[in-house]
Amino acid sequence: MSYPMLDSDLEALKQTPELQGRAFGISRIQRFMGFGYNRAAHLVDAAVELGVLTRDQDSDWLVRLTEQN
Repeated sequence: MSYPMLDSDLEALKQTPELQGRAFGISRIQRFMGFGYNRAAHLVDAAVELGVLTRDQDSDWLVRLTEQN
């Protein structure tokens, strides 16, 4: 999955301190990055595909930044 602002959104996702070291969902991305639901959902899907995010073990809708980021 790709969209025009994917590269800049991925970089912003990696740099957002509120998302570091914890599980989070789409609503947290919306809140801290100022994105709408669709953009945040597409970002999560793309980031999981690219290995930037991993699905949390305890919940299907929570994700975490991978250690390499």
